[in-house]
Amino acid sequence: VHMKNQDVHKVLRRNKAGVRLNEIDDLPEDYQRPEGFKMVDAILKYRSGNQLEVEETAKYYRDLKEEMS
Repeated sequence: VHMKNQDVHKVLRRNKAGVRLNEIDDLPEDYQRPEGFKMVDAILKYRSGNQLEVEETAKYYRDLKEEMS
């Protein structure tokens, strides 16, 4: 039963329709990104080759560890 359930969910995930760009609304004027989005920017900078300073990298991992705990 478990394997059949896994197989059904695999098919459901594959056939799930994506989000169309015209379905995405503009952000409200008072929108602020959640606190965790700062880490996303740091990860993208790191992966793009724009290495952060050592202290900034250490702070990033300390913050990540704190958030995950």
